[in-house]
Amino acid sequence: MLTVDDGTQVMSFNAAVYGIKAIKKAACTFGCHFYVLIEPHGCVTEVRLIPKACCKSAAAFAGEFCNEVLDEELRERVSAEIAGIRKLLVAQVFSKTFCVDCAPAIRNQAALN
Repeated sequence: MLTVDDGTQVMSFNAAVYGIKAIKKAACTFGCHFYVLIEPHGCVTEVRLIPKACCKSAAAFAGEFCNEVLDEELRERVSAEIAGIRKLLVAQVFSKTFCVDCAPAIRNQAALN
């Protein structure tokens, strides 16, 4: 992370590790503290956090921004990993008939209640 004279925080994220979607979500979260500029440069995404007048500790918030990018990236990966399960559950909920394999288990659960 680099701090420019005007307090702007400049950081680079490896595009193979951090997706642009995660960076944008983190930028949205920190929009109350910074004006955010995102510039992809091949294998690296550069982010400039320009502090707003209300931002008292730009360097500290920039560190929190990096943590938020990591959190968002992990959320994206978990979401991608469970996408098939989510689609199956949504299809099951909105279908008029139960899945043949699931119906006995659901009937048994209902009998217990």
